[in-house]
Amino acid sequence: TRFFGLLTCQKLLENKHKVTVLSRGAKVPESLTNKVEYICGNIEISDDAGVKRTISLIKHILEERQVSIIIDTISMHPIEMETIMCGIEQSKKHVMQYIYCSSVAVYDNWNNALTPGQIAISTIESSIDNILE
Repeated sequence: TRFFGLLTCQKLLENKHKVTVLSRGAKVPESLTNKVEYICGNIEISDDAGVKRTISLIKHILEERQVSIIIDTISMHPIEMETIMCGIEQSKKHVMQYIYCSSVAVYDNWNNALTPGQIAISTIESSIDNILE
């Protein structure tokens, strides 16, 4: 719910979508209060127990809700994404799309690019518009 996650939520809400957020933050950003379902949690990959907890969390989230699209802005490493995918597969629920998003900060020489805010705003708006069509 920081960086481009907040913009993504706002755009989805503008288009009348029901939004559930899994976030490391314990507090809902003020602009999303009473507008989204907020789940505080984390993607844990430091040990087998953490991976199992993460898979269980993802399964639980999906089994309790009708989810069409997952937009992953929480994963910071490929193994985290793979752990989420494992939770999706084990949930036996149909998810139409899984979209993994990363910030420009993970790329070499990102300081010479557009600012993250410039990239986030234009990319999120065009990507979400395409998803919603």
